[in-house]
Amino acid sequence: MGKIATIREQIEKSCTKCGKSKPINSFLLDKHRRIRQCKDCRNEYSRWYNQLNKDEINKRQKKRYRDKKQDINAKTKEYYNKIKKEPEHKLKVKAHNVASGLKPCPCVECGTTKRVEAHHPDYSKPSEVMWLCSQHHRFEHFKKAQEVQSNMEGKKK
Repeated sequence: MGKIATIREQIEKSCTKCGKSKPINSFLLDKHRRIRQCKDCRNEYSRWYNQLNKDEINKRQKKRYRDKKQDINAKTKEYYNKIKKEPEHKLKVKAHNVASGLKPCPCVECGTTKRVEAHHPDYSKPSEVMWLCSQHHRFEHFKKAQEVQSNMEGKKK
């Protein structure tokens, strides 16, 4: 991959708008997969076009949202109904309610007091809370997901 990146940086092309010669990775492909304008010129044009057609773009986006709103709401409702049927859901809700009444402590891992979140290693014990900053909380769930995945792979063998 390193060789490809350096080759792309070495190949130069001139922009059809500004006429400057730039590396090929400074260009975008258009809808017909042709390279014409550099990213800077394309961005400049997009900003100009969006400013000029702001009302039309807003109408189009609102219409797209209205057209898809029912579908999005149905999928969201289906997703939450599916989650509510999971056996762990009630335990998670109870654990969240217990944790929301507790006073946050510093992160167990790094000691920061900014953006501290409650982590429940075991949802059946809602009062047992481990306080982690958002970064360490994500990492803790990442580790748990890896453990589950490795257990599933172990069962397949």
